[in-house]
Amino acid sequence: MRRLLLVVLTTLGLLLAPLTTVTASAAPEKDASAKDKSDDAVSAAAKTRIRAHIPRGRHRLGSRAPITGHVSGPRRIVKIQVRTQRGFIVLGKTRTNKRHKFRINAPTWWAATQKLRVFVPRHGRFAPQVSRVRVMNVPIGYRPRGNKAFGYLDTRATRWNPCRIITYRINPRRAPRHGIKDIHRGIRKLSNATGLRFRYLGRTKELPVHKNKVHFRSDMVLGYGNARLVPQLRGGVIGIGGFTRGNTGAGFGITSGFVVFDAKARLRPGYAGGRATWGKVILHELAHSVGLAHVNNRKNLMYPAILRAGPSRYGRGDLRGLRAMGAKRGCLPRGGSRLEEKTFMDSDLRIGK
Repeated sequence: MRRLLLVVLTTLGLLLAPLTTVTASAAPEKDASAKDKSDDAVSAAAKTRIRAHIPRGRHRLGSRAPITGHVSGPRRIVKIQVRTQRGFIVLGKTRTNKRHKFRINAPTWWAATQKLRVFVPRHGRFAPQVSRVRVMNVPIGYRPRGNKAFGYLDTRATRWNPCRIITYRINPRRAPRHGIKDIHRGIRKLSNATGLRFRYLGRTKELPVHKNKVHFRSDMVLGYGNARLVPQLRGGVIGIGGFTRGNTGAGFGITSGFVVFDAKARLRPGYAGGRATWGKVILHELAHSVGLAHVNNRKNLMYPAILRAGPSRYGRGDLRGLRAMGAKRGCLPRGGSRLEEKTFMDSDLRIGK
């Protein structure tokens, strides 16, 4: 009887042992589940939430049209992007304040139909985020004249990289009255038409074209010369403009631009219509520096003569060409065509009747 009882107890012990082992192994499963929930909490905390108000509809050139919003997380960089033929590019940048809010003016300096969005890059454990795209229209502000014709100085339509700011300097020597002021104003008008961004770096003693040689250190240099210093100004030529193409580091395109005016030309300052002005010459030569060539239509500003009764603003063909050479094309493709470095120049502008 005692032996039978011992066998029963031994058998029960063997049966209960696996049950104890299973119960012990269940504890780590509970810990793993808790870890998964912790990971989910971290993931939710890292998500970036953005609320952005982007102006829509029609806005006057240069008007105030603030883009405002709120971004979760610490102080964040906020970029204003516009859609181009090669994806989105950045046209403005700011940061959120201590209350996680931001405010920046929309790029109303560019006359174009713009598809805008707000982009917030990654910051630490906070993921990047973008807002919805909104459409804003900024008209040029006047009714352009002329036909739609335009041409390229380089048949390959070489252009500046709109994804970087173009720097420029001015040589003030021999400049006429209001000459420097008129150049700055012309640069703004060129930016309005192209979407290219420019930054003034100050004065220089360089003359970009001197004794038939093109040499300077800034992206773009403008100055005043004469036929002795610049032989291309002989024969009544009042201005020359052009660019050099090469490897920009971000693709193959325009690496530098230049403009030289004849300081002895008898022109009125400003941009008034109905007379031969320095403003007309400046706009014409600046268009050469971004790649445009002459056209045969007298109502476009790229006609190879400054007419007293001619246009004082970019015409329809001029604007079409400047848009084709501007920000709408997007960043330069990396690598791109491998062409030899070459300088393109137009030096036929004269005063017409």
